[in-house]
Amino acid sequence: MLRLHWHPFSIIPRRVRIALREKNVPFEEMEVDLLSGAHREAAFRRLNPFGQIPVLEDGDLVICESVAILEYLEERFPSPCLLAADVAPRAITRQFML
Repeated sequence: MLRLHWHPFSIIPRRVRIALREKNVPFEEMEVDLLSGAHREAAFRRLNPFGQIPVLEDGDLVICESVAILEYLEERFPSPCLLAADVAPRAITRQFML
């Protein structure tokens, strides 16, 4: 099962959570307590040396950047597709991602 490390006050991980839910992918939510500094602890830094969220774990694979996570999810779980089939709308979506 996928594991998403995030915090509810952070905006960036929300789009990853939305993508996971839109794709109906089961995942475990691991809330990282940013206020207490949990993102600076050694256990979390082993996942992401930069100490940032979101972090997605898929078995031994760890992805630490939201855009990379979104692209991975689109390729790993192609249905339902979240990117348009046409080039122009797909570019607009990617523009919003960045």
